[in-house]
Amino acid sequence: MMKTLPIYRIAASTNTRFNNHELNDLSKRLFEIGNYSLQEINGRRLLKSSNHIIDVDNKNGAIWAADQTDLWNPKLYPHLPNKQNTSKIADEFIIKNNLLPHVEEDDDNNLFAIEMLEPAPSYISTMSRINGEREDRHLDYRVQYSFQIILDNDPESENGTVTDIAVPIIGEGAKLGVTIGDGGKIIAFNRSWQPLESLETNAGYVPRKIADSYFRKLTEKLNIETFDATLAYTFTQSPPNKQQQQYLYPVWTYRSICNTENHKFPLRIITIPATGFGPTPRNYEPQFTRSKQHTQPNWNWKTGKRRGLISINPYEASTSWIGQIGGLDGSRNNAQGFIDGLKNAGWNINFNWGDCNAWETDWAGIDDNYIDASDFVFYTGHGGVDGWQLFNANDCSPRYLTPGTTGNSPGMRNDRWGQQDLEWIVIAASGPLEDDILSNNGGNALNRWDGIFDGLHTLMGYGAATFDTEYEGQRIVQYAREGQTLINAWFRAAQEIQPSNNGCEAPYGPTVYAGALWVGNEGQPDPFNDHLWGYGSVAADPIDPNYISCMWVPC
Repeated sequence: MMKTLPIYRIAASTNTRFNNHELNDLSKRLFEIGNYSLQEINGRRLLKSSNHIIDVDNKNGAIWAADQTDLWNPKLYPHLPNKQNTSKIADEFIIKNNLLPHVEEDDDNNLFAIEMLEPAPSYISTMSRINGEREDRHLDYRVQYSFQIILDNDPESENGTVTDIAVPIIGEGAKLGVTIGDGGKIIAFNRSWQPLESLETNAGYVPRKIADSYFRKLTEKLNIETFDATLAYTFTQSPPNKQQQQYLYPVWTYRSICNTENHKFPLRIITIPATGFGPTPRNYEPQFTRSKQHTQPNWNWKTGKRRGLISINPYEASTSWIGQIGGLDGSRNNAQGFIDGLKNAGWNINFNWGDCNAWETDWAGIDDNYIDASDFVFYTGHGGVDGWQLFNANDCSPRYLTPGTTGNSPGMRNDRWGQQDLEWIVIAASGPLEDDILSNNGGNALNRWDGIFDGLHTLMGYGAATFDTEYEGQRIVQYAREGQTLINAWFRAAQEIQPSNNGCEAPYGPTVYAGALWVGNEGQPDPFNDHLWGYGSVAADPIDPNYISCMWVPC
């Protein structure tokens, strides 16, 4: 008899939309807000008071709420409750205010469950670039909840043995978190659960060994040393501003270690449908082959950046990405979302190069003509503690960009990035901001990446292994264009998109952390507060900065 797994139809968005009365009630339950303004923006309703924001998605009912004074504030020295009391505060808040999503048993006796995870702190670390002293502290605790489906039979069980199995539900449709700050105060809440309408079908099961063969095929151009896979459920995703029927379906999630130039690092976690039901991999048209003679103009704006010049479109952006050559189905659209958002804001796009066109030399060697000729650069692909993957311009062989590759081993002042235009970099990969403060063998991210700053303001990324996705680039630009600081836009995008737990071992898990690393000078505007050009304040280039800081927030 063929084994099957259940597929669920998601309820239509009209069943999740809040009316104005419900929004008013929500504002009182979350933060006891009395006076507020209400506006519609990008398919969401935004409720704002002097210090608080409550953001509700009209499409799926997702809630994002925050005390904007206390959440992710690097200046705070809060007094936090211990982990046990933190969990108690979060649970009482959820139950008292009826914020727990409704999950239930299906017609085949498969159960849905929600489990509280151990509180995870947000951290901030600051290191003096003068004497090397580092200060670490907690900013808050985030209590996260995992969603699970309890299948009444493990499909990998042999000899007809019936064994229940708890399968995690991952993705944007299964998020629940409470953030606890100074004195046990609730400073943030987010919830996204897409209610199930019905059991759609029971689809034919794809055994692990068949999925393994497909994974090997996807990653055949990489040097994979080890891999493993576990079952999960996730949601189909419809494109932004489009309504399509959504489903909850099972996938295999693949965690693997790659070796490039003797650097071992985790691939982004790749998902493969575990039944005959599920999205089929896209068959992208390959990019044209770049000519090695084609270079960007060698702009030298260091003595007079374009901010003060007369120009119709003064700002520039670029992307490098590893997609199908690295087994990643989401990267191309992830980068495209970043590009489209900035292009629509009037930015010029210098380049958007992927796979064999994503050259290491764009980042090291002739970077002044490439990434450093842009204000904002987005990378998505594979990476780890000490760098990220790119390709050789001559033969498309994998290369690994490290601090040493750019001539910036720890403690050196032979800086590279920001000499021309570059202010901000996002690395959407499985790193490179791992640190011992997060997990063992993470090293010192501040010391490791100290040498890259020479006018660069901020490096944003992760401190753990992350899942392949196509939404980070679009989301950070969207929130930045709404007026959020770039770092806050990145943290929010990461918390919404990436799961709380990745199932990996240290230093790449199990808690998923988003991070931001920046430099500055005491007594001057802090690049932590930078906005996208044209949407708020931007600090001056931090020339010879005297401190380097990093903040990490759990997803």
